[in-house]
Amino acid sequence: MSEPRWLSRLLVDMIHSELLQEHGGAPGARAGGDDLIESASSRAPNRYTYAPESDLAALAAAYLFGLTRNHDYIDGNRRVGFAAAATFLVLNGVRLTASEVEAYDMVIGVVEGRYSEDEVAHWIRTNSEPIP
Repeated sequence: MSEPRWLSRLLVDMIHSELLQEHGGAPGARAGGDDLIESASSRAPNRYTYAPESDLAALAAAYLFGLTRNHDYIDGNRRVGFAAAATFLVLNGVRLTASEVEAYDMVIGVVEGRYSEDEVAHWIRTNSEPIP
């Protein structure tokens, strides 16, 4: 696999802002959240560097897991984690096929600690397809 197109920290922040405008919530990062956002935004590229056999699903799961579990932002962490993963996939020619209910259940499972990052990657593989 050639190197994927990554999400920049700026793009992650833009996704977060857009989601807040659409769904409401307080803007900004928690105290110390800026470093956590940077860390979560770098999680997928770091995984690719140190585990180059990682597929797009594993890399998308790294974005979702990092942004959702770190609670970096004041509001909207679940939304930005899922949207960042979905955006990453689209930038790399893949779209999610799961229903909103299935996606919501998976994200809540991540927040509650019921799913590991590898299980999220498996879920993404099962619920995605190449964009024609």
